[in-house]
Amino acid sequence: MSSEWNIDSALRVKRFEATVKAKKVVSLEAMIRDLEGMAAALSQQIEAEEQRTKVRDARRADYSTAALAAAARRTKLMVSLADLRTALEATKREHAAAADEVRYLELALGVTTERQPGTKGPA
Repeated sequence: MSSEWNIDSALRVKRFEATVKAKKVVSLEAMIRDLEGMAAALSQQIEAEEQRTKVRDARRADYSTAALAAAARRTKLMVSLADLRTALEATKREHAAAADEVRYLELALGVTTERQPGTKGPA
């Protein structure tokens, strides 16, 4: 009985971990979409400013300071996007591992449960 209780307790913990990881994946994906939209908007702003001033070479002295500032913000966003994509991939791997552990523990208990949020159901 004690062994079964320990497995049942571990199953609850792993289900919780899988759910948390799934929510983190969704959150990271939303953040990436938002930052991609911001970066696209900044690119459009830079393009509009270059068209307005008719100066496209950022090395020229008469290049728009607004375009320079937007380009700097876009560059920082792109660095953040790269970091978020790396974090997303790591979190997806962690979620998959947690979901695998949930399935293993369910098999060990002979549990047939409904699909838990953030975990993959039985194949």
